[in-house]
Amino acid sequence: MRYNTLKPRGIREWNEKKYALKLYFHKTSIFELCKEVMYGGKDLPGNSYGIITSCAGSLKSYNDKKPNPSDPGRVGQIFFTSLEERLNKDFEPFGSSVNMTMFFDEPYSEFYFSVPEKLRSKFPKPRNGHVPIDPTTSSDQIHYAMLMPRGAKFETVREGLDRGRIDQKFYYLTPESAQHWLEVVDSPEYPQYEECKAALECFLQDKVWQEFITSKNFGGIVLLGAGAASKDISIIESALSNKLKNENEPALYYTLIDFSNNMLHASFQEVDASLTDSGQKPKVNLRPLVRDFMDLSGTTEIIRPSGKNVAWFILGGTIGNINEEEFIQSIRREARAGDLFIIGAETVGAETRETMRDLLVSKYKNTAVRNFVMAPLRAAWHDLQIGGDISRAFDKILVDVTVGKENIHSAVPRAATVELSVMSSAKGFAAFMHRVMGAPRLQESKDNRKIVLLTSTRYDEIELVRFVARRGFQLQETVTSPLNSLYKQFVFSLLPSGKI
Repeated sequence: MRYNTLKPRGIREWNEKKYALKLYFHKTSIFELCKEVMYGGKDLPGNSYGIITSCAGSLKSYNDKKPNPSDPGRVGQIFFTSLEERLNKDFEPFGSSVNMTMFFDEPYSEFYFSVPEKLRSKFPKPRNGHVPIDPTTSSDQIHYAMLMPRGAKFETVREGLDRGRIDQKFYYLTPESAQHWLEVVDSPEYPQYEECKAALECFLQDKVWQEFITSKNFGGIVLLGAGAASKDISIIESALSNKLKNENEPALYYTLIDFSNNMLHASFQEVDASLTDSGQKPKVNLRPLVRDFMDLSGTTEIIRPSGKNVAWFILGGTIGNINEEEFIQSIRREARAGDLFIIGAETVGAETRETMRDLLVSKYKNTAVRNFVMAPLRAAWHDLQIGGDISRAFDKILVDVTVGKENIHSAVPRAATVELSVMSSAKGFAAFMHRVMGAPRLQESKDNRKIVLLTSTRYDEIELVRFVARRGFQLQETVTSPLNSLYKQFVFSLLPSGKI
């Protein structure tokens, strides 16, 4: 098979198409997508890991190029040949087909409308252009997130500028946020997603979890923060396989909470499609809730309709992006004695601050992270008065690590926080260099200030456990990721009142 690659450009709207393929095949990472498309349910050959890794690397480059048609043995070419075969196997019973030339050269909307109507709901609607709802679609095929607005308003970009720190919530509020987040997850410089998932899979086989979900007091699961649908699916499958073997058992209550409707919808769509395909949908009461989990007041009837114990999950190091004190108090107010509270977090090792900074620079200074922060950066660009092209903003982003007493971003002692920031002027850069590198000091003014764009915290293991325990939770166990000994799942349970 030879594809038309005469036009010197990459696959048209590749990011949108890549995101659509992940949803269709129920995969979160590019690695998982390559594995599914190329091998499906087949036995993997001995060299499959290297082949899949090479394929994943190739797929990340197709914004700028296409598979090489002169080398049919290349993994990228093999992937798209396999993809064409897989899609046509699904489409042909409905009298439709797809070819990769069209997939490469036409906009995503053309591919979307070439999908048979009965399969179209498995793909996201095109971002550009109106897609009408089929009037024959039944109401149970259309899903809406449950909206429960909190009283407090989001901080504006202007307010963030005034205090020198932009609210990270803005990164998740754009229409492209879910797609940009998946690009971060796919980035080879960002292994944390797979490290977290590996730790989660270990925990789901653990005695503490098994005993909790088979208990008569088990009443559901609450996942705090969308954007990790493969983890949601793993948790649900674990609960179903252990709890709902009896058909007379009530449906599993699974509440997915996020303040971003875009992120919530993307995860919900993938989880819902997976449950539908596996025939497990009737066994799960999937409840998407648009809400800031820093304030969960008034959500008890949704989260805990049975009145029994629930498991609270905050995974992927999300706790390192928020105010730990406010968050734990929010959970403490809604949790009940016997609830499980699972925190996924990266811990600090023995490396020096300089070594840690060098490691984190490559992790956060990459194209995927740049795209992720672009929306709030664009909104603030005029006020920052940096000048120049917004596409070159990443050259002005600074990466620093604050530790110990100088760390104003974390309430947990001995935590280390990576900080991405931008200076509002050349003088601001010089002031930053004075603090970090010892360069001559310049007087800071209103036009010479640091604006923090993003922070992410790693924790001293003992101090994090102590911090949570002092707020009414007891550590049950710690599960270490087999992919990174510094990434851990901390499993707590809420003590009865008065036992702190």
